Amino acid sequence: MARNYFQDIKPPRANQDVRPKPDTATQFSKKVDFYDDAHLYNELKVGGGRSRMALWGVALASVVGLGIAIAYIFSGATVTVTPVAETQVLDADVFTAQKDGTENATLPYQLMILKDEVTQKVPSTGEKDVEEKASGHVTLYNTFSSAPQLLKEDTRLIATNGKVYKIIGPSTVPGTTMKGGVQVPGEVTVPVYAENPGPEYNVTSPTDFKIFGFKGTPKYDKFSGKSTEPISGGFRGKKAVPDQAALDTALVALKTSLAERLSTQAKAQIPAGFVFYDGGSITSYDQVAIGTADAAGTVPLSQKGVYYGFIFNKEKLQKVIAKKIIADYDNTPIEIRDIDSLVLSLKDKEKIAPADVKEIEFTLSGNATVIWKVDNAKVIQALAGKPRNQFMQIISGFSTILSAEIKVFPVWSRTIPNDKEKIEIVIKNTSK
Repeated sequence: MARNYFQDIKPPRANQDVRPKPDTATQFSKKVDFYDDAHLYNELKVGGGRSRMALWGVALASVVGLGIAIAYIFSGATVTVTPVAETQVLDADVFTAQKDGTENATLPYQLMILKDEVTQKVPSTGEKDVEEKASGHVTLYNTFSSAPQLLKEDTRLIATNGKVYKIIGPSTVPGTTMKGGVQVPGEVTVPVYAENPGPEYNVTSPTDFKIFGFKGTPKYDKFSGKSTEPISGGFRGKKAVPDQAALDTALVALKTSLAERLSTQAKAQIPAGFVFYDGGSITSYDQVAIGTADAAGTVPLSQKGVYYGFIFNKEKLQKVIAKKIIADYDNTPIEIRDIDSLVLSLKDKEKIAPADVKEIEFTLSGNATVIWKVDNAKVIQALAGKPRNQFMQIISGFSTILSAEIKVFPVWSRTIPNDKEKIEIVIKNTSK
């Protein structure tokens, strides 16, 4: 007999809950499903409000913190300073300078020496018998004593080959000096010319010399000379004669061209921190060498020259000028604006032997604006970390500052940054 499956099903008792019982893990979510709508709305409303207020609080704190961080990172101060300045007029005021190395020099100078040569050709007007003397330079040395030795114009020098040469103009051979416990001879280079004309006086290799007038005295062996460059130009025979008018014009042009070349070279070689003036130079010219005419009938001319430029340490010159024009100047660091534009003129220029002189006098003319230097580091040190409202009181303690203003970032900050690297000093140019 077939089984009746419905017989195995027992009917529920009265009031019996026949729904399946949920497991513990899902029981909470099931209960939520049975909440009524009003109860669920109230729960969400109260909890959500509190969450939003907490989020807004965190956001506000983050913004404030970020602002503080940015303000710290980008905080700073810019101090614009106008230094004290004073303009005085130099009207050919006289100054004295001594050769560098001179003891107790008030204003030492250094001597820049340059040599150059320019050439030009001029037409000839035929030939004639000519005699020309060789010329060049000889360096003289003094090992006799520490006293300088004056040599008169045309002092004779005798070479090892017996030929006699004369110095051009008077000269002074410096005395010996001591350096590191070693005696150093005094030396000077002088222009010379041959006693007689002719090619036999030309010297192509280094040659030793003695001072002829010292022969028979202790000085003869203690003074010596040596040529370090050719002595040339000695000639005897027929030579093309340049046109006189063209020659006269060429001589002027050669000297002008050589002077300009030497001046340009000198200005390009001025060391940093030094000052040079056109008026502080002397150029000596050798005799123009006249060459042999070429096939076209033109005669080459050669003009050699030596340029001597007196240069001064800029800082020391500024202080010497300040002492001259500023009453009670106390050696406070200063600078003179446009000091290069002053005009210098050497006194008794025609009497100066540049290679020998130990002291020079000169005048300066022009407007000298003295500007007191501000010690940026000290200003920053004084301001760092101080209240902003004390700025003017602090600045008033600096005698080199005429006026100043400060800008602080962020603008609401009442304190100047304590970090010195965040304080910038800007020096304002004084009006001309």
